[in-house]
Amino acid sequence: MEKNQKKISADALTAADRSSIQENLAKFVERTNQPNPNPEDLALLEKVFDSMPSLHRSNGNLQKHIFDEIFKNATAHSAFIRSAAERRIEEMKTELGYETSTFLEQMLIDEVLMRWLRLQVSDREHKNTTNNAHSVSLGMYAEKRLHLAQKRYLRSVETLSKVRKMIGHTQAKAAKMYKNLMSKDD
Repeated sequence: MEKNQKKISADALTAADRSSIQENLAKFVERTNQPNPNPEDLALLEKVFDSMPSLHRSNGNLQKHIFDEIFKNATAHSAFIRSAAERRIEEMKTELGYETSTFLEQMLIDEVLMRWLRLQVSDREHKNTTNNAHSVSLGMYAEKRLHLAQKRYLRSVETLSKVRKMIGHTQAKAAKMYKNLMSKDD
């Protein structure tokens, strides 16, 4: 630790400690992102995650990191396309009812969006490959990748639909049971 940096006990984190960690998060992450990090830093990391759950929720979502990397690569050539695609993805998230969905549905919506993005990338790669002179094997490879991306996307949409139907049946059944219980009390 740097001399001017306050040493934070792993036993307790005050609001000031959390504020200090937020300000120095990059340095803290760098210290713990090593092959053999200091055990005190690791203990502190656990305390940080315990006291700031949003930190591990936002940074521990590996699918989000993968999505962001694919998105960044897919839109690197144009700020216009990147901005438009970001808006479209947010619209799709809203249209799929992300905010009012159960945790399981949210995970499946994230999967649908991931598969949609991968399908767009595969479709572009297929177009770029097949619009130019290419070998038969390269064309078949591009076609197979596109086909698999389509299949995975459709499967993710189907899974979300099935889970929503199952949740709807469960809720309807619970409502019916509740209604029957209430009518017996009368």
